[in-house]
Amino acid sequence: MAVKLRLGQKIKNYEILEAFDPGAFAFAYKARDTSTKRPVFFKLYKSPSPTIRWFSAYVTHQEEIKTRIQSGPAKNQCYEFIEFFIEKRFFHQVFEFVEGMSLKKCIDLLDEDPAAFTWEARVVFAKVMMAGIKALHEAGIVHTDLKPDNVFLIEDKTITVGYRVRIIDLDWSIMTDKPAPWIEDRGYVGTPFFTSPEHHARSGTPAPASDIFTCGIMLGQILGGKHPFRTDSDEQFIKDAAAGKFQPIKTTSDLPKVTDQDFPHIILNACLHPDAAKRPSAIEVLQALNGKVFPFDVAKPAKKPISTESWRCENCGHEGILADTTSCPACNAVRMPLTIILEAKNGQTLSFKVDQTVGSPLLKGFNHPETAFSSTNQFILKKSPKAGVWIIKNDKSAKNSTYVNDAAIPEEGFVLVEGAQVSLKGKALFLTVHLSYE
Repeated sequence: MAVKLRLGQKIKNYEILEAFDPGAFAFAYKARDTSTKRPVFFKLYKSPSPTIRWFSAYVTHQEEIKTRIQSGPAKNQCYEFIEFFIEKRFFHQVFEFVEGMSLKKCIDLLDEDPAAFTWEARVVFAKVMMAGIKALHEAGIVHTDLKPDNVFLIEDKTITVGYRVRIIDLDWSIMTDKPAPWIEDRGYVGTPFFTSPEHHARSGTPAPASDIFTCGIMLGQILGGKHPFRTDSDEQFIKDAAAGKFQPIKTTSDLPKVTDQDFPHIILNACLHPDAAKRPSAIEVLQALNGKVFPFDVAKPAKKPISTESWRCENCGHEGILADTTSCPACNAVRMPLTIILEAKNGQTLSFKVDQTVGSPLLKGFNHPETAFSSTNQFILKKSPKAGVWIIKNDKSAKNSTYVNDAAIPEEGFVLVEGAQVSLKGKALFLTVHLSYE
C-alpha cells in the first residue's frame, strides 16, 4: 500500500514541499524539480498500482490523453502532463503546478458578495471555461469529473479577455472512441452534485454531453448565482437531475441583461436537460456566450414510452416490468442495452442481441453497392455486460478495415454509442448505430 511522503523527501528528481488533502486514488503534493527549480503537482497513486492487471493499459491510456492534449488547442487550456514513472513499486504522475484562482474560489466569493465580480468578468470566466471544454471535446476527451475545484482562472493581461483557463485532474478522464481500461473493474470517477443522470451509479458511459451537464451547473453558479439543484442530499440530486427538476437559471431578474435576447438562460438551462441528446455542444454554449441565440427546447422532456419487458437484474435479482432505463432501480447495477441496431441510409436495419460477427452475408441485405467491398467476416459486435456497453472490433481476416466515425478501430475495439457511424475504409457504406433496452 502506498505510504504518505514526508516534506523534504526526494523521489527521483522531485523534492516534496507541501501535502494536500489526499484523494480517493492518490496522495497529492506540491513538489519542486530539483534540476530546474520548477514547481510541480506530484501524485503518488494508491490505485492503480503496477500489480493491477490493467495497469499497463492505464499508462498507455494516460499517454494518449497526454498526446491528444499536447498536440492541439487543448494544450493551452489544460495543465501539462510532465511525466509518469514507477518508483519503489508505486506509480507516480507529475503535472504542471497551476497557480491562480479556482472556479470554486470564484463561486465562494460570489456567495459571500454577489458584487465580488462584475457581470462582464463573470461572462469572461464562463467563456474561458467553455473554450477549454470545447478544446477537450475536440480532442476526443471527456473529463468525467468536472467541478469548480478542477477549473483554474489565471489572470493574463496580454490577452483580450484578460484570463486564461487551466483544466486539471484529467487522470481518470476517458476518450470518446476507446473504452477505459479499468471499466471492467470499477466505474467512472465523478463528484456528488455535479454528475449527469447518465453518469450516476455506472448507469452509462459519460460522453461529451455529460460534461456539458456539469458545465450547466457551474455556469449556473457563475452567471445565475446559485447551484441549479437546490438540495443537500445527493440521493435527491440524482432523482431531480433525472427528472429535469431544477431551479431555472435566470440572468434577468436580479442581474443586468447582456443582450436584448438575454441569451444565457436559454442555452444554460438546455445544458441541464435530462436527455443527453437534447443538450447543446461545447461550441454552441461558447457561441451563445458570445451572443448567438439558439432555439433550444428547455421545456420538460416528453416521457419515454414505458417498456413492457419483464427483466431480472443479474446483480440483485430484482424482477418486474421496468421503464426504459439503463440501470436496475433496486441496486443501480448497470443494465446492458439488450439490442444493437445497425441502420443503413435507406432505413433498412439489422438487429442483434448477442455477440455477432458481421460481414458480407448480412451486409448485402442492405442493397448498397459498397457492401461488395466487405469481407465474409468484416467486424465483430461484442457485449460487455459488466461495463454495460457494446464494443466493435475489426475481424482480422477483413480485406478493408472497419472505421467508426471516420477513425480506425484500435485493437482493443471502440465502445459504440447511440448515433455512431460505421463504415469501410475508403468506402461510402455508412451504418448508424442505435441502442435499445427493449
